[in-house]
Amino acid sequence: MKFLPQCVAAVTISFACIGTTYAAVDHAKDAMDRADAQYKIAKQRCDSMKGQQEDLCEKEAKAVRDKAKADARVSRKDTPESRADAGETKAKADYRVQQEKCDLLKGREQDACETRANASLQKRQDQADKVRKSN
Repeated sequence: MKFLPQCVAAVTISFACIGTTYAAVDHAKDAMDRADAQYKIAKQRCDSMKGQQEDLCEKEAKAVRDKAKADARVSRKDTPESRADAGETKAKADYRVQQEKCDLLKGREQDACETRANASLQKRQDQADKVRKSN
């Protein structure tokens, strides 16, 4: 008789854990769907632009989408590895935007901009590697 309440409690806890996991997956999928929808809207806004301004606008829209998706993946599976992956994804998204901004510059300003962008990317990738190694 003492065994039955323990079994009921164990089954209840199991279902609660499963429900929480599915809720996290649903939340992550919803966040990814929102990111895609917002990207499409932003891309349409960019289509009205021309040349390098359009390119920059599209890179920024992609960066916002990629960052939102990275956060959604972390919310689905919050581990040091997924956080490191998200950090690296965000760093690369920011880097692509910064590179596009650097393309708008000329000469030494462009060189300095690219150097800063590369240094920032490297620093953030190193931070992601530290998170992975601390695992």
